[in-house]
Amino acid sequence: MKMLRFFLLIVLVLIAGRSFAYEKVLQEKVSQGDFRAVERILQREEQRCEQAADIENCLDKVTFSRAWTYSQQAAKDEANRVSYLQRARDGYLAILTRHPKHLPTMDNLLLVLEQLGDRRQLELILRSLQGQDYNKRYRKAALILADLYAEDGKSGRAFGYYARAYELEPSQRALHGLIAMYKKSPDGEKVETMEAFAEKSQNLTMRRQLYEAILQTRDRVTPQQWENAAVYWVALYS
Repeated sequence: MKMLRFFLLIVLVLIAGRSFAYEKVLQEKVSQGDFRAVERILQREEQRCEQAADIENCLDKVTFSRAWTYSQQAAKDEANRVSYLQRARDGYLAILTRHPKHLPTMDNLLLVLEQLGDRRQLELILRSLQGQDYNKRYRKAALILADLYAEDGKSGRAFGYYARAYELEPSQRALHGLIAMYKKSPDGEKVETMEAFAEKSQNLTMRRQLYEAILQTRDRVTPQQWENAAVYWVALYS
């Protein structure tokens, strides 16, 4: 299912986000698995860019298409999947060095990094998005990182990224990850985070879930923290 989502999202961005006539033919050749024809099309378009008024922008558009093509090859060629994903990543990163606010490129890059499990690059992207009006992308990158660290058994780091994502948007995905990682390694600092989220939450179900998680770890929290959670939890039912 992850790979299906990956494929559809990038196709939609490619179709909706570009006006070059060759891209319809490109998509047809990709769907047929005719990547030799795809390469010929891309090389021809790169040559045409040499005659364009804005050569650099023209080449960036072809680079976007080429990166998208690599992602599709990755989906079709398991033996060389990582290599193709790395090429797609490098193409999108090259575009972002010149157009750091180009959101379709950022969205596609995040999907590729998720497939690669590239924690280092995801963390670099998170730092680049801090303080900017890119909450949706920041939250998405944080969730990807949280899932990756959770898979590695690094519950502390995963908890931190789930917390960042939840703070931006209290989604069920972020909440479930947050609670699961809390239960794996509860401590005073995590309890404080859980309490703060519960106190601020306008969603009674989410607030109840946060307090219930604290109550379920009685032997790992202070008596006062447990009692506070119990009092607030009971109040939600009164």
